[in-house]
Amino acid sequence: MGVEGGEHGPDRCRAGDGGAGDGQDLTFGLAGAAEAPYRSSAQGSQTVQIPILGTVFWIIGAIWDLAFASASGAIGTWLKRRPRVQAAQPRLEGLAYLGLAGWAAITGSRPGH
Repeated sequence: MGVEGGEHGPDRCRAGDGGAGDGQDLTFGLAGAAEAPYRSSAQGSQTVQIPILGTVFWIIGAIWDLAFASASGAIGTWLKRRPRVQAAQPRLEGLAYLGLAGWAAITGSRPGH
């Protein structure tokens, strides 16, 4: 379903308009780009933009994964050298779970959120 006139133009689709089969659904599914309805063909080919955006997201994800893996290795090494921390670890884990359970009980279930 296109929106006539204005900044969206006749060939644009707003998110939630239900324009099934217009290519927007495929764009959201493959790239996960919330900006898809606002992309303009004047800024370059969408066929080129989607793989570039996907590659950028993949690189950022890989860098974050490596950073977290490195940090967890460093923390694990630090914990192995500290027997007092190791002894307290089960208690800390138990407190964390109790705290999360308490938070879940206080906030409750909110349908639609």
